[in-house]
Amino acid sequence: MSWRIWHASVRRRRREVTEEIVIEPIHEDHVEGFREALDIVARERKYLVFQEAPPIEAMVSFVRDNIAAGHPHMVAVADGKVVGWCDIRRGAREAQAHCGVLGMGIIPGYRDRGLGRKLMVATIE
Repeated sequence: MSWRIWHASVRRRRREVTEEIVIEPIHEDHVEGFREALDIVARERKYLVFQEAPPIEAMVSFVRDNIAAGHPHMVAVADGKVVGWCDIRRGAREAQAHCGVLGMGIIPGYRDRGLGRKLMVATIE
């Protein structure tokens, strides 16, 4: 089930290219692409505390835990490739369930188009 279908227009060498970016809840089929996107952003050493993506096994565990616990976790997919994500990990205690830690990233080339805002809105909804 897709939450948003968004068409982004990008200028590339004097021509317009329109891409469809789908924002949808993460599922296990996204894990490899999510890891690749996280690795790209982490290696920039600007936005995340990671310097590289964790091993695939840790990523599978993280995604499965998010799904099982009902933590909101959305991905942005363009042309079959994960280009961004946003997740919220709720507090572990019942009294903290209304609080969470938001994690997100968007790979270069998809930034500065409002995608981060769209991901956050979709994740919070």
